[in-house]
Amino acid sequence: MIAREILDRFASIIGEDGFEEHEPVDVGGRSLAVTLRPGDGDALARCLDALSACGMSALVRGGGNRLGVGNLLNRCDAFLSTERLSGVDEFEPEEGVCHVRAGTRLDDAREVVRSDGWEFPLDAPGDTATCGGVIAAAAVGPRAAPPGSLRAAMATRLKRGGRRSRYRLRKVTVEPVFGQTKEARGFRQFLLRGLDKVAHEWGLVCIAHNLTKLAAAAP
Repeated sequence: MIAREILDRFASIIGEDGFEEHEPVDVGGRSLAVTLRPGDGDALARCLDALSACGMSALVRGGGNRLGVGNLLNRCDAFLSTERLSGVDEFEPEEGVCHVRAGTRLDDAREVVRSDGWEFPLDAPGDTATCGGVIAAAAVGPRAAPPGSLRAAMATRLKRGGRRSRYRLRKVTVEPVFGQTKEARGFRQFLLRGLDKVAHEWGLVCIAHNLTKLAAAAP
């Protein structure tokens, strides 16, 4: 819960239209009930200064399509929305260069460049996806999985778990076994031939590994 005097301070910095208290939104086990919406770069700088002075942290929010992606939050007190930091500042058709603000919806920027025959070779992950958000989340590009595909679902699962993902535990559960077997015990190839013989040989290797672990853990 954020103290009322701190909330009033943010309201005075960015105005009532740039400050919103709402129903709590759960993100990685953190409930955020305040959204800051600075309208320009100066207001954004003042917001960041105020956050720092109050010892607070904020989660940057673009279109809100991938809030659950990434490492789990250690601490977060409010959303910092780029919704009002939008617009195309400059478009140079001759050079093929388009300068947009972070909160600009990808579809809006696409409409601007289409008027001069250009196209963004990007597939937005959602209707509200912003230019800053898709870049930060690596949600687009030639190697990005198509929205709704099994590959996209698996990528989301891997990122949502963050550092606690069970898939990332491989490096502390499964992989050390192979390293110890090859490096510490020198087992780099099978001596026997045939599936059954190799299975028995591998079983002996596993028994040796487990007995070594039990002996080391014995009081």
